[in-house]
Amino acid sequence: MNIKKLVSIGFGVIILFLVMSAGMLSKINGLQNELSNYEKIRYESNLSADELRQSSDDLTRLARLYVVSYNNEPEQAQEYLREYNAILDIRNGKIPRPENYRMVFWDIAAIERKNPTNDSNEVISLMDIMKQLNFTEEEFSLLHQSEQNSNGLVHTEIIAMNLVNGQIGGDERALMREGETPQDTAIRIMHDFTYMTNKAQIMSPINDFLLKLDERTKQNVDDANKKVTFYTTLTMTLSFVMVIIALIIAVLVNKLVIKKILIVNKRLKNLAANGGDLTQKLNIISNDEIGELAASTDFFLDNVGGIVKNINSISEQVSLSSEELTATSQQSAESIDDVAKAVEEIANQSNEHAKDTERAVRSINELSSLIEDEHSKLNQLNKSTQQVEKLKGEGLTEIQQLVKKTELNQKASEQINEVIINANESVEKIYQASQMIKGIANQTNLLALNATIEAARAGESGKGFAVVADEIQQLAEQSNHFTEDISKIINDLKNKTNDAVSTIKEVNTLVDEQAVSVKNTVNKFVGIADEIGKTQDIIDNLNESVKMMDNKKDSIIQAIGNLSAISEKSAAETEEASASVEEQAASLNNIANASEELAKLAQEMNGSINKFKY
Repeated sequence: MNIKKLVSIGFGVIILFLVMSAGMLSKINGLQNELSNYEKIRYESNLSADELRQSSDDLTRLARLYVVSYNNEPEQAQEYLREYNAILDIRNGKIPRPENYRMVFWDIAAIERKNPTNDSNEVISLMDIMKQLNFTEEEFSLLHQSEQNSNGLVHTEIIAMNLVNGQIGGDERALMREGETPQDTAIRIMHDFTYMTNKAQIMSPINDFLLKLDERTKQNVDDANKKVTFYTTLTMTLSFVMVIIALIIAVLVNKLVIKKILIVNKRLKNLAANGGDLTQKLNIISNDEIGELAASTDFFLDNVGGIVKNINSISEQVSLSSEELTATSQQSAESIDDVAKAVEEIANQSNEHAKDTERAVRSINELSSLIEDEHSKLNQLNKSTQQVEKLKGEGLTEIQQLVKKTELNQKASEQINEVIINANESVEKIYQASQMIKGIANQTNLLALNATIEAARAGESGKGFAVVADEIQQLAEQSNHFTEDISKIINDLKNKTNDAVSTIKEVNTLVDEQAVSVKNTVNKFVGIADEIGKTQDIIDNLNESVKMMDNKKDSIIQAIGNLSAISEKSAAETEEASASVEEQAASLNNIANASEELAKLAQEMNGSINKFKY
C-alpha cells in the first residue's frame, strides 16, 4: 500500500475524531452552562418566593409594632411606619432596592433608625423580577394570587394604622366594636382569626408554587445531567478509538517504513563496503515507495554492470590491436633497416649494381607486402575505434539515464521525508487538542468548585446542587487524568516520528553519496572519451604515415626500374633513397611509440574496470 496514502488516511481519521471530540466537548460545555442556568433560575426563583413571604412577614410585624407602640413610643412607631412604607415601595418597584436585599434584617434597621444597606441602582418590582425568571403560567398565577392576598392583608394593616393615628373613615368605623378604642380595634384586627386566615392564604400559594417549581426545575436538571453523561461517555469513547487508530498507524508505519528503510540502509552499506561488487542486489519486493526505491537501485546496478562489462571487452580489443600494431611497427622498422643497408651497399658497391638492384626489388616487394598488411590492420583498428566511439556514446547515455534515476530516488526520499514531517506536525496538533481538553477540564473543575461554594451558601436548599457540583468536579478530574494519558501517548508517538525523520535523513545522505558516485562515474567516462579521441588522432597519423610509405614505395620501385638507365646518377639517387628510408624509419618509430602509448592506456583502463565485479 502507498505509504503516503496510508499516513494521510490515518491522520485524516484522527483529525475527524478530534473535530468530533471537540464538538462533543463544546456540547458538554453548553449543557453544563444550561445546567448552571437551570440551577440559577431555581435558586433565584426560591429567593423571589422567599422575598414575597419574608416581605409579608416584615409588613405584618412592623404594622403590629406600629399599632402597639403608637401611644407609648410615638417616635419609634414612626420609624416602624417608615420601614413599612419602604418595604412596600421596594416590592412595588417605586424606590431602589437595597444591596443584598435578601440579607436585610429590618428589626436591626428599626433599632438603628437608618436604612439596612446602601441602595443599588436597580428599581424593579418583585413581580417584574418573577416575570424575568420565565415561570410557567400556572406557577406565575400562584405567585400572583399570593401577591393579591398579600395586598389584601396590607389593606387591613393600613386600616389598623389609620385607626391608631386618628385617620378614621368609613372602612375603619365598620370594623370598630362598641366600647373599643381605635387602638384596641387596630390591635384586634391585626391578631384575630380573620387576619391569620388571610396570612395563611398568602403562604399557601407560595408553598404550592415552590413544589411545582422544584418539580419542574428538578426535571430540567435531571435531563441536562443525562445529556452531559451521554456526551461525556461518547467523547471518551471517541478519544479511546482515536488512540487505538493512532497506535495502529504507528505500528503500520514501523512495519511498512522503518523496518524496510533499515533493511535498505544495511544492504547499501554492505554494497559500499564491498567496493565494486555490482552483483549484489537489494531484492526488496514491495508495492510502496521503499519497493520502488529498491527496484530503481537494483536496475541501476544492472545497468552499471552491463556498461562496465562492455568497456572491459572493448579495452581488451584495444589492447590486442595495440600489441599487433607494435609488432607490425617493429617488423616495418626492421625492413627499413634492411633497405638502408641495401642503399648503403648500392652507394659503396656500384660495380655490383645489378645484383643490388635485384635485392632492392625483393626488399621493396617485401615492404609492399608489409604495407598492405599495415593497411589491413589499420582498417581493423579504425573499425575497433569506431566501435569504441559508439559504445562510448551508449555508455554516456546509460550514465545520463542513471543520473535521472538517481534524481528520482532523491525525490522519492524527499517525499517520504515530507510525509514523516507532516505526520509529526499532525501529532503536534493532536497534542494541542489534548491541551485544549485539559483546559476545558480545569475550567469545569473551577466551575464545580464555585457551584459547591454557592450551594454551601444556599444552606439546606443547596444540598442537591452540591451533590451535582461534586459529580461535575469528579468528572473534570477524570477528564484531566485522561488528557494526561493522551499526552503521554502523543509524546511517545512524537519520539517515534522523530526517529523516523532521523532515519530518512540517513537515507537522504546515502542517496546523496550515490549521486556523487554516479557523478564520478560520469567524469571517468568523460576521461575515457578524451583518451579515445587521442587514440583516434594517433590512428589518423598512422594512416597518413602508411599513405606516405605507399607513395615512397612507388617512388622506390620506379627509381630501381630506371636505375639501369641512369647509372651515372646512381650516387644521387642512392642518397635520395637513403633519405626516404630514414624518413620512413622515423614514421615507423612514431607508429611504434603511439601503439605503445595506446597499449598503456588499454592496460590502465583494464585495471580500473577490473575493480568492478559484474
